Amino acid sequence: MPATARRTTRRLLAAVAIGAATLALAACYYPGGAMESGKPVTYESTSFLPLTITIQNTRTKENIWTTDVPVGQQLVIDFNEGTRQNDALLPDTMDWEIMTAGTRYGALDNTVPMPPATERAIIVTKRKAPEAPVPVSPDRGRPSGGDM
Repeated sequence: MPATARRTTRRLLAAVAIGAATLALAACYYPGGAMESGKPVTYESTSFLPLTITIQNTRTKENIWTTDVPVGQQLVIDFNEGTRQNDALLPDTMDWEIMTAGTRYGALDNTVPMPPATERAIIVTKRKAPEAPVPVSPDRGRPSGGDM
């Protein structure tokens, strides 16, 4: 293979590797999120920073969704705009999942209707600390003591 062809092949392989790495990182869950609008956001709860996450409708001041994130777990939320076009009050959805802290990818199996981005706020509240970790059920990888 001529030197020019080898250089072109190496450049192509490098570009493909960089593209694949970029796509992989875009789907990863990190505390605080990807710091980009439209990406999943992750809230990790620790013994000294146990968190409660609430979504508030800013137009009505109503708390429309809330969860206590168990210590040692993380909440991942992802908003999807315009998925409920027939509902003017709740046109968006939020996919969410509570998973073991440090999980970098996985399905968000829960979905709830949401008001548009201009009419919702995420409120993060710190619970009283320190808080003991919740035992995790080995068969499901979720906090034991019932379904969430």
